[in-house]
Amino acid sequence: MDNLISQPFQNKEEQDRYLKTKKDSYTEFILKKQATGYAENSRLDKIFEKHHIIPTHMGGFNYSWNIIELSYEDHTLAHQLLFECYGNRYDKAVWNMRSGLTSEARREISIANVEKARIERTGRFSSELQRELGSRSKKPRKPFAKNAFIVSALQKGMVWVHADGSKYTIEGYDMESPFQVATFLSDLCSEEMRNAFKLKGSQSYLYTGVVKILTGWRDVNTNKTLFSVGPWRLEGILL
Repeated sequence: MDNLISQPFQNKEEQDRYLKTKKDSYTEFILKKQATGYAENSRLDKIFEKHHIIPTHMGGFNYSWNIIELSYEDHTLAHQLLFECYGNRYDKAVWNMRSGLTSEARREISIANVEKARIERTGRFSSELQRELGSRSKKPRKPFAKNAFIVSALQKGMVWVHADGSKYTIEGYDMESPFQVATFLSDLCSEEMRNAFKLKGSQSYLYTGVVKILTGWRDVNTNKTLFSVGPWRLEGILL
């Protein structure tokens, strides 16, 4: 797997010079969109999404000069070109997800997470972390979330099932908050739900649903516990 850059750029001028000399299908696509972006963005009938020119998983910064607005179709194409040029599984997963291949996307994300853990010696592949976890008390750690049930779920891991029947396992300690869980689930939802989550964030239907599910919330009228939100159902917490 190649990387788009060897080290992060410190300003727009450095990045622009690099993009013009790199010359592959992805950088040519970005340069073309930068040149025509103002005209395209003036169209009121299109919704535009923010895309990191140098992805954060490749070392790009979250600065305005590293962000370009693209249509949904062009945003999908950008991740396709990123994968074809550099082979990063995260880009393949996003490409598949945005193309409707959600089961394939989840598989690619899972593989990418495992590969990243092996390279960085993090997560379940870190012997140092394993020793630390083994010596810890089972009491939930407060830094992740205030609610003990949420902390326990994040530490143990969980399995979510999509309405299409596909499953995704979030391993223990993979995510640090219910908002991260909701963010990940939203990325694998319909465009309408993704946009609603981006717009409302912690006030969104998906986020509040995840919190209710992980805290064992009961409906006061039916006295039933909530297990589903949108297309997602919590199958269980890992032991």
